Amino acid sequence: MRKTTKIMVALGVVAGFGVATLPLGSSHALTPTDNGADDSATVTLSAEVNMAYALAVNSSTVSIASVNPGDAVATATGTITAAANGPYKVTAVASQNDGAMTTTNGEGSIPAATSEIAVEQGTSAWGIMGGDLTSYTGLGSLKTVKESTGPSGATGDEIEVTYGVSAGANQKNGSYSATITYTVAAP
Repeated sequence: MRKTTKIMVALGVVAGFGVATLPLGSSHALTPTDNGADDSATVTLSAEVNMAYALAVNSSTVSIASVNPGDAVATATGTITAAANGPYKVTAVASQNDGAMTTTNGEGSIPAATSEIAVEQGTSAWGIMGGDLTSYTGLGSLKTVKESTGPSGATGDEIEVTYGVSAGANQKNGSYSATITYTVAAP
């Protein structure tokens, strides 16, 4: 009987050390369940999904083949596709000084539309219209083309843009251009 007691005590001490070391690897103390019942624990998983934006234009060059001085506004259209997984806005600005279209030699310019200069027959001006812009708007400064309070559709939101150029009777002939930068970002 004495051998049995020593073995039982030794097993109890070994088992005691085993139980004592289990909580060291855990952030919570372990307590045995009653009557062999199952036990459970929960884990809350969290993740932060970042905003994602994408922007595309259907063509990097939009050409208006013919603008006649004093005639109606000459136009061309293009499509901007904006994609975002949350609220977004699309902005546009022309990179030239005050947004004017200029000739390659710099001798001529067509100003960006302003509150004083409209894109209309008989006036030299240019601008864009589409999205939230309901009339020709010059891009001499950053303008919001479209603002959305929710995410775009799965393939993005298409924004039809009309580019308009008008030339006054005295507008110098030549090839004019402006570089427009569209950006999609958080509102």
